[in-house]
Amino acid sequence: MQEGLYLEFKRGAALVPANGSRQELVKDCTGFANAGGGTILYGIAEEDIEGVPAAASLSPVTAPGVGADWLTNVLRSNTSPPLSRFEITELAVVGGRVIAIEIEASSTAHQSLLDRRYYQRAGRSTEPMVDFQIRDVMNRRLRPEVRVNPRLVNIESNGELHRKELEILITNVGQVTLDNWQFEMDIPHEVIRDTRDPDGRPLLAALVENWGDKMSIARGLGDRRFLRITRGDPDEEQRRHPLHPGQTHTLVAPEKHPAIVVEIDHAIWRQVHGLPIVWRIFLPNSQPIQGEWRFEEWCNF
Repeated sequence: MQEGLYLEFKRGAALVPANGSRQELVKDCTGFANAGGGTILYGIAEEDIEGVPAAASLSPVTAPGVGADWLTNVLRSNTSPPLSRFEITELAVVGGRVIAIEIEASSTAHQSLLDRRYYQRAGRSTEPMVDFQIRDVMNRRLRPEVRVNPRLVNIESNGELHRKELEILITNVGQVTLDNWQFEMDIPHEVIRDTRDPDGRPLLAALVENWGDKMSIARGLGDRRFLRITRGDPDEEQRRHPLHPGQTHTLVAPEKHPAIVVEIDHAIWRQVHGLPIVWRIFLPNSQPIQGEWRFEEWCNF
């Protein structure tokens, strides 16, 4: 795998405190936070392939005392405002450890207190930021920021068939209230099994009918069919659902709509293999917020 905008490899020796590792660590992590987020893997040696660094072999972290607690302390005590939106994972390998630091895109610009500079990831390098870049990142606080948490809750599971109920939570993790928002999610139609409901209708048709104009069959890339769910503020009855900072909205309301049940067997798994579940949030006077639930994440059984 090659390095890129969201991924960087470092030898384990890069985390030896005596080698001045704190300054480089803070620079690299704030650089990812001030860009679009990313992952740094410590304990991986690189080789140059056609001018692009690529993972070549293990070069484990061996420094005693260098772990999640030490890294967290260095990052939080040497950044302003303190960097907090990151996750550290330690993996045991032959000869030491590989340490992964996964950094989220920040809601404001983070400065390194070790040299008083702001950094940002650009391509495969991390560079000092100039004035307009710093101002642009600081203005992220004025933009909507949403976290979508879809999950499949188990109903029945065995070696032949998995039945799960879909839940979708939308949380406003920013500092701006969301008004007049519209959520849209596309699910491969094959996983909504063509079983029958008590009235004898195909389940997919019954779902679309019961959900009204908030559910439809849509066409996607390659003319594939998807079940499209749409909800938002205001809803179909013109009731308001603004999302204030910190609030969570549940999109599938059991008291109002029938549950969305996903069923997977071996044949359907082959049909939908590799397909993500894609979602979008449309907002007034703003670019859509988009994301996807990768196949390996939603179909991990």
